[in-house]
Order: sequence, then structure tokens, then C-alpha cells
Amino acid sequence: MNILFIGPYRTTSGWGEGAKHLAKALNTLNHNLAIRPIYMSNEIDGEFNDKELLELEQAQYDNYDIVIQRVLPHLFRRVPQTKNILACVFETSNIHTTPWWRHLSFPDVVLVPSKQEKENLLAEHISSPVYNVSEAIDISKYDKDYEPIPELKNAFNFYFVGEFIERKNVKALLMAFHREFRPNEPVNLVIKTSGNSQQVNNDIFTIKSNLRIYQSMEQYKKEIIICGYISAQHMHNLHRSCHCMVMPSCGEAFCRPVVDALGYGNTPIVTDNTGMTDYINHYNGYIVGSRIEPTYTTQPPLQDIYTAKENWANINVLKLMSCMREVYKAHDLREKLKSQCKKDIQQFSYTNIGQNLQRVIDDITN
Repeated sequence: MNILFIGPYRTTSGWGEGAKHLAKALNTLNHNLAIRPIYMSNEIDGEFNDKELLELEQAQYDNYDIVIQRVLPHLFRRVPQTKNILACVFETSNIHTTPWWRHLSFPDVVLVPSKQEKENLLAEHISSPVYNVSEAIDISKYDKDYEPIPELKNAFNFYFVGEFIERKNVKALLMAFHREFRPNEPVNLVIKTSGNSQQVNNDIFTIKSNLRIYQSMEQYKKEIIICGYISAQHMHNLHRSCHCMVMPSCGEAFCRPVVDALGYGNTPIVTDNTGMTDYINHYNGYIVGSRIEPTYTTQPPLQDIYTAKENWANINVLKLMSCMREVYKAHDLREKLKSQCKKDIQQFSYTNIGQNLQRVIDDITN
């Protein structure tokens, strides 16, 4: 069978990472695979040198039985005389209120990484069949050597990795951390995020000022802020130097940083009613209750989505506080969770995700 995969694997975005590893999972199957890049942002990897993907780019076949496009719904284009799969992610529900809705009837199959997304789309009576297959990860990276980060020694380190945007809900994390932990406790909050360092620090200053927990800013425990791009080795060192990943996001389809935390054996704390609950459970982490409410953001990824007609999940900050305290105190439980984390990461291997993709292929071609 000839398969053409189109995706933004030559970019450094989360979409790019997902596309890169989806291609590698497809390449574990016994099919003729060709891949072609598409660009949905200017985050182009100028040093792209993945030998496996470069070879797949050179492949070309006279016709294709299946075309898989990992793109935003409005960028999907149907290819005649083939099976068309749209591989997409949705971080909100009530999608039928968006311009994306009509585009979801064009593919033969819509492929999403989480059960939550599938349930949301089916509840809205999408006309195309919906399958959920999780994203793939290079699980070999979790066993590499690392260099501890000096400022993270001799303390318990909570950490967050993600964009500094409203959907990621860093405000809830700051509120929970500073209300739950006293400045003299041996705990750190590490925030690895995107954007301008000065702007991020200004935003954090504003949030803490509005909390009014202490009379002066000097009384707050100072966060460890890392902004902008860091190397894969530096990110590896960060994960290995920390203990608990907190992701209070209002909406996630997959969340690669949380899966990485799982792979490194770090306890994850995540928001309920998101795609993260596909792989986080009470055996390997903590799921914090949330309330479904209208989406509200001043930072929409596109102008006509993430309106208040859509919904997302707002985390319960009081429950988040108690979970963070429990993780900090329960050393024996953390060790038990760590062992389970190491087992659970196997589900994201290229081979396992490839087998799940094969089941979808078999279903739509028989």
C-alpha cells in the first residue's frame, strides 16, 4: 500500500514535533511511505537533518492509496481517488460553533490523539468517522545521561513546560504554589516557557501583585524562569533535575511535555476533562478536578476560534494545591508512581503507535 504523509515536520513547533514522530511511527509499518512538508508557522527548523525523514522525502510513487494530512482543518484539501485522513488536534469543545466545523466533513477519517477529543466530536455529530490514536515519542531518550542543574539541587522541584498563554493557565499554577508553600520551604517552581523574558517576568509580577498574599514582592519565593529555545540536552537535564510536572492547562489534546515527564519518572499533575487523562491516572500521577466553562482568551491562535462559544476546562486551584502538597510530602508514593510511569511510557513507542495506525488503515480500506 502506498501512503503519502503531509505535515509540518520541518518546524520546531508542537505541531512539528507531532508530525515528525507520526511519520516515524508510520515508517514502522510494511507500506510504501512518502512524506512532504507543509508550513503553518514561521518556526522553521533551519538545521533539519533527520536522515530517516530526509530519505522518506525523496520517496515518490505513481499513486497513493491513503493520504494523511496533519494540518489545521481549514488547510485540509481532499485528494481524489484515495482515502483521505485528517490528523488534527482540538483543545476546546463545542467545535460546531467554529468555522472549522464544515471542513471536518471533507476527510474520510478524522484522526485525533485523545479519547476526550473523540467524545467531544461524536457528541457534536460530526459526519466523518473519528478515530483516536495517541501521538508517538522517541522513548529511547529517557535513559540518556544528564548533568544536574546546580540551582535545582537540594530542593523539591515543581516544573511547568509550555507557552505563556492563557490556555496553559500559568496563573493557576502561580496561585496554587505561592498559596500552598511558604517561602522558607525547600521547594522550587521552575517555569520553562516561550516568549520574551522581560514580558514573562512582568506578567508574573502582575499576577503575584494581584494575589496579595504578601505585603511586598520580596517576600514571595522567587520562581526559576527559563525563556525561549533551549537545546534537547538542556531540556533533558531539566526533566531529570525536577520531580513533579504541573500542567494546569484549560485544554490539551496530548501535551508532549507531560508525556516526557512520565518518561523521566516525574509525577505529573494534570487537569481533568482534557486529553492528558488518556495516559495520566491515579497509578502514575494526579488528575485535578475541573469545571467546564466558556473559553475566554485575549490570545487566540486564530481570530475566529477560541471564542466564548467554545468550552474548555478550568482547574480547581484548591484541589491543585492539595495535590502539590501531597506529592511533596509523599516520598514513598512518588517512588511507586515513578515505577509505573516508566512502564506506561512504552505505549507511545513508534512500534506501538504504528500498530494502532495500522488498525485504522485496515478498518478504512477493507
